[in-house]
Amino acid sequence: MHTEIAFASERAIIADMLINLLTNVRLTYFPDLEPADAHDLLLAGAHVLIAQLGSQPATASDISQVIGRPTDVVTQRLDELIRRGYIERRANHYEMTMKFNVPNLPRHMRTHINIIQAAAKRLGAVHSPRHARRVQRFSAT
Repeated sequence: MHTEIAFASERAIIADMLINLLTNVRLTYFPDLEPADAHDLLLAGAHVLIAQLGSQPATASDISQVIGRPTDVVTQRLDELIRRGYIERRANHYEMTMKFNVPNLPRHMRTHINIIQAAAKRLGAVHSPRHARRVQRFSAT
């Protein structure tokens, strides 16, 4: 174990969970794209979803501030999401379309939930009393 990395086990578990979640989401919505090409689309789409569910429809400027990308880049990604049918523009706001409810959505959601639950279980095991004693023993040396 890399003792020089604080919370190494926890970080590894969370990193693994994030990679698995992002891979599954990318394959669900953008199976034709490489991970790097899908990144901005996923971030922009996620913000549109969150804003819509919070009854605050997103603008390109809002999304730009949240994801840290220039507004013109965000606008290009939103245009791509519109071309793919996942969002639509209403005045200067963006909203999800029904295409967002992909086929087999319950199965996809179950997969995501399973990934999160597995990570939570692994994190719980890292903080079990047995593991705490082991960590304490290493730090005492």
